[in-house]
Amino acid sequence: MKHSVTNILLSLIFLTFQYFTLEAQEIGSVTNPTIKVRGLITESKSDTPLPFVNIVISGPRVIGCSSDTEGRFGVRLEEPGIYSIAVSYLGYEDWTIGNLKLDPGSDTLINIELEPSFIITDEVVITATRKSQTLVSAPVSVDIVSRKSIESQNVVTMDQAFDGITGVDVTRSSRTNVQALSIR
Repeated sequence: MKHSVTNILLSLIFLTFQYFTLEAQEIGSVTNPTIKVRGLITESKSDTPLPFVNIVISGPRVIGCSSDTEGRFGVRLEEPGIYSIAVSYLGYEDWTIGNLKLDPGSDTLINIELEPSFIITDEVVITATRKSQTLVSAPVSVDIVSRKSIESQNVVTMDQAFDGITGVDVTRSSRTNVQALSIR
């Protein structure tokens, strides 16, 4: 009989503790639910996931993150409000969305497709001297990689443009992957 009274008292204490613990969790989740923003970032033409893309979410607070190796990202926000999302990645157009209303407890899924961007420049001269000089007066061998020379060689990858140029060694780990590009 002594054991049964002790067991009953311990059970009542345990149940009372469990009730208040559950009540506290429920109150906490109602007063401060988190806001989830998640998504996938891919290239628009090939649907290939883009890893390590920069994402900045601005609103009552500013939070930054990056996508994982499979192009996925996710953040949790504490404050509801109006947010904007800016996405940037080298070699692609920047992407933004504004006036995004995020309410408590919301789970927002955003799939983003980035467009490749190209920068067209004039020819680039690389020299190993500390002062600028004209090509004619340079005391070293100088080659110019121009747009016309690239087009005439039917270059597919950037490293192929440097094949055959004096002082530039291109090391490939396979037929297509460039392992190193060194200029002497």
